[in-house]
Parts: sequence; C-alpha cells; structure tokens
Amino acid sequence: MAAWTRECSRKFAWTGMASSNGPRVRGLHQGAGQDMGHDMGHDMGQSERVQGIVGSRMRPLHHPAWPHVRAGLIALHVLSLVVLSLPNAGAIHEPSRWKTANARADLRSMAQRLSAWGWSTDEHELARTLWSAGDAYLQVQRPLAAPFEIYAELSGSRQGWSMFASPQRHPAELHVDLELDGQWQPLYRPRDDAHAWHRDQFEHNRFRKFLGRFARGFHRKHYDEAAAWVAAQALHEHPEATRVRVRLHRYATLPPEQVRAGQQPSDGRYEHERVFE
Repeated sequence: MAAWTRECSRKFAWTGMASSNGPRVRGLHQGAGQDMGHDMGHDMGQSERVQGIVGSRMRPLHHPAWPHVRAGLIALHVLSLVVLSLPNAGAIHEPSRWKTANARADLRSMAQRLSAWGWSTDEHELARTLWSAGDAYLQVQRPLAAPFEIYAELSGSRQGWSMFASPQRHPAELHVDLELDGQWQPLYRPRDDAHAWHRDQFEHNRFRKFLGRFARGFHRKHYDEAAAWVAAQALHEHPEATRVRVRLHRYATLPPEQVRAGQQPSDGRYEHERVFE
C-alpha cells in the first residue's frame, strides 16, 4: 500500500495535490519537475529529428536537369491547350451550325465581299468551298490533336468550350407583352428603363446566355418551357392582363462606328411568338 501511494504521488505531483507531509511533497514536486524536463527534452529532440527527416524529403529538387524538365512540361501543357482549342469536327462539320441565321448572314456577307474583289460566288457555292476546306483541315487537325487528347484526359485539362467562335451578328432578344383592354402593351424590353420587368433576372449572365442560344441554334422544347414560365410569372403579377405574348426579336447588329455614334438598330423581325392566357 505504501509503495502504491508513493507511485501515485510521484505521477500526480505536478498537479499540486497537497499532502500532510510537506517536505516529502516538495521533494516529489522537484522529482516530478526533473522527470517532466527530461521527458520534454526527449520529445523535443524526437520532434526535431522527425522534422529533419520530413524536411529532407520535401526539399526542392536541385538536380541540374530539373529546370529543363520543368520547362518542357510547361511547354507541353501550353501547347496542348492551344492545339485542343482549335476548331474540331463538331465545330466545323455540324450541319445545324451551317443552317443558323448567323451563319447564313456571314456567308452572304463574305460572298458579297469576294464578288466585289473579283471572285464571283454566292453563299451556296462559298459554303461548299468552305466545307471542302474543312475536310482538308480536319485531316491535319485530327492526327495533330490525338496525342494531346490522351494528355488532356489524364491531366483533366481538356478545353471545354469553343474558341474562335463567330461573333453573334444577328442576336435574338426576348420581348414580353401584356394584353390590357384589348391592346398589347410592352412589359419587358432589353436595355429599356421604361419596360424593365424582371430585368435583373433576364439580364443575368446565366439567363442571358441561355436566351442567346436560341439565336444560334433554336431548341423548341427549351424555348417553349421558358416562354411558358415567363408567361406564368407575368400573369401572376399582373392579374389585370388577359393574355401574355412572348417573342424573340431578331435584328442585325450595327457596325462599330454607328454604335459609337449612339445609333440603335432600326430593322428586325419577330420570331417564335407564343401567346398564353
């Protein structure tokens, strides 16, 4: 029993537990402090040794060839991004892309310019010529991109969006109207402070991108669902309206000098009109 008591006193002396035997307790405190100092020194020495081992393993690589290897890896990564950003078969030989109003307008404009320069052609002949040129281009692009496709798949650095896309010169904007007392009244027009219903929502970058896709490639199901949702919101907030009309307004963008002069597009036409009651 006495031995067990002495052992407990030694182990718990650092807690400041009192004892009726004052001098003995002070001796135990001193002994405990020495033991703790020894243990702390031992632990600190072990920690330094571990840090030394880890540090030696994590030191930068100082091999003379490493700068050249690193430069080669960076060059490979940059080159892969450039090669994979070039137009592929999906961008060049997708039939739906050639049928959009934007593509047809570009072909007409290019054909007119070439004819003015002395090369007589029209948009249909020019389209056939460019399609054949696309075949020749893809015969080079496909084998060139093949090894980089493997690298992109392994590294997760695939280019996920089309680069060098044709600018949208014939956009289609969403117009919303209410029928009040038998007359159609505008409810929403882009960039129109007088008709700014739900502007923050319609002109949000996500929603604007969603609507912009209808100008390049019209998806009837997506458009019908969006138009029905817009009409339901308008009828709910304006119960006095008898009907809601949702349309796409397509127009030709102006040249830079006319935009800088403050002009607005004057021509245009409405497409894909939907009326809801």
